[in-house]
Amino acid sequence: YQRRVHGTPSECLFFFVMDDVVIATRRPPRTFKLSDRKFVISEDLSEEIGGTIWTPGVMLSNYLDYIFYLPTQDVPIRQPEKGPMTTDLTGKLVVELGSGCGLAGVVAASLGAKVTFTDLETVVPNLELNVNRNLNNLGLNQEDHQVLAYSWGTIESDDENVNKMLNTNWDYIILGDLLFEEKAMEPLAITVDQLLGVDTVGWLSYYNRRTNAASIFWSMMSKMNIQIEAIPNEILDECIPDGLKLKRPEEGIFILTRTGGVKGGYTKS
Repeated sequence: YQRRVHGTPSECLFFFVMDDVVIATRRPPRTFKLSDRKFVISEDLSEEIGGTIWTPGVMLSNYLDYIFYLPTQDVPIRQPEKGPMTTDLTGKLVVELGSGCGLAGVVAASLGAKVTFTDLETVVPNLELNVNRNLNNLGLNQEDHQVLAYSWGTIESDDENVNKMLNTNWDYIILGDLLFEEKAMEPLAITVDQLLGVDTVGWLSYYNRRTNAASIFWSMMSKMNIQIEAIPNEILDECIPDGLKLKRPEEGIFILTRTGGVKGGYTKS
């Protein structure tokens, strides 16, 4: 059976009992309003990480909306050594790694991008629910977007769609709050190396989870000739709501670009 525990909407948990084990499944969907658009996102608490909406993902979603929602907006952000950043996502090819509940990806889709959402197979059902619901609510063409089950570090797959994803020339990569588990950093870096071309830009949001994961990832990016540049705090202060302020100086949103080498050129040691 399933039962709701009373409380405010943000506190409510839903449980079901299976073989005398109580398992948390979902909170009621959460609604995020960015500019003139609303996004309804469900969480799946049976997935501790991929089924939860994390603050850095919300922060990155706000940043994308700030940068791209008003194409005429004068935003002093640049791609390292590449001049002004485009202010139009229409038709751009975007892949999101570790999509989780999918908020950042659906925000990008609402801004005109064609988005491929990826996460582990166990996360995909809730991710698909959120993607399909929001694409429908926004009146977007579902054929322009897809959800794939994908594990970091995989560079060849039996799934034709995954192989196509790995070999696409992406315009942008979304990486929202992925630097937390040390053992996952090498597979993640290998995937980033596979996807990040010379004309690709990655967006990464980072909160310090008090592990060495970020140090491992930064080091591997350097070995792969991938440059990391922090978005200035004065820009983040403009686009991030008060409740999402950074707590530590090393946290923020970062731009990843390739300064040398080729996609997939890194050899695992």
